[in-house]
Amino acid sequence: MKPVLLVMVIASLAALLLSHVTTCRAEEAVIALGPRVPYDPELFSLSYDVFLANSNPVEAFLLAEKAVAARPGDYAWRLRAAQSAEWSGNAARALEHWFFLAQKSHQQDAVDHAFRLARDLGDGSRLKLLLEEHGLKDNPGLLREYVTVCETAGAPDDAIAALERHRGG
Repeated sequence: MKPVLLVMVIASLAALLLSHVTTCRAEEAVIALGPRVPYDPELFSLSYDVFLANSNPVEAFLLAEKAVAARPGDYAWRLRAAQSAEWSGNAARALEHWFFLAQKSHQQDAVDHAFRLARDLGDGSRLKLLLEEHGLKDNPGLLREYVTVCETAGAPDDAIAALERHRGG
């Protein structure tokens, strides 16, 4: 796309968005967009890119959340929501999206991000599930971490069962 045409498209998009917005607060702006503008992949994608290009990760995140609400199984929007949540400082919401992607897509990048955030946020229940599904295979360090998480969660039977499965291995 030619730069002049791109600028015209962005300006038109901005005008469209502003015509539906009655406030300057980002969260309210994106919320106002939701009920008035039905989910349109091109419009939402372009808006997301414009928000990021203008260093507005909060607005990008809120828009990504709207897209996920409209298309909960859309991995591309889940990824955008996870990334923009982190960029906007919303680690808890980022974990929700990375965890979903780790569980459903099994992509290693999503698994790694979900592990990192679960550890950083001290989310033992998600960390336990991630370790059970992705982490105990021939890794004594992760097995020890799993035992610790189980003990903290009050699930010693799970820890004992994992130790017995990996005994002598």
